[in-house]
Amino acid sequence: MRMAYTFKTAVEHNGLWTALWDDPQSGHYGPPPQGEDRPSYRPRSAWLEHCKVANVDMTRETDCGRGPVDFKFTRGWTMRGLIEVKHIENNQFTHGATAQLPTYLKGEEAAFGIYLCIGYWDTDFDPDRLAVVQAACAEYSTQGKTRIVPLFVDARPKPSASKA
Repeated sequence: MRMAYTFKTAVEHNGLWTALWDDPQSGHYGPPPQGEDRPSYRPRSAWLEHCKVANVDMTRETDCGRGPVDFKFTRGWTMRGLIEVKHIENNQFTHGATAQLPTYLKGEEAAFGIYLCIGYWDTDFDPDRLAVVQAACAEYSTQGKTRIVPLFVDARPKPSASKA
């Protein structure tokens, strides 16, 4: 979980948001942000070092029997968790929390899941849109099932502190 928050902090406060856009230096933030597969590669190298220190195995795009989850972390059988990455603007955004990640968690018999949601546009952060996912994760978690934590990452362009 700490690694997902480290990624969120790096994107929102340490300039990593620029790596998630195709050409942030041009002053024009288009074409649209990179596909979901490319942003999920960004944290991998940093997470890999954390995993080595903690003796945790990290696997990317492992097939859980019903499709590939973005990241699987294991330390033995009982300590297993999944991270699914999704763009908030994706039309399957809600489905990821209500069906996709829960299905992967069941298939892997994982102890927890993180739904890492990346937003690039103001409309992505509509409170009603985010609330649906928060409610779905909370409901799944309170039914005595595996815990799912949604984590929203703001990858919108950030002005320089000297210009803010």
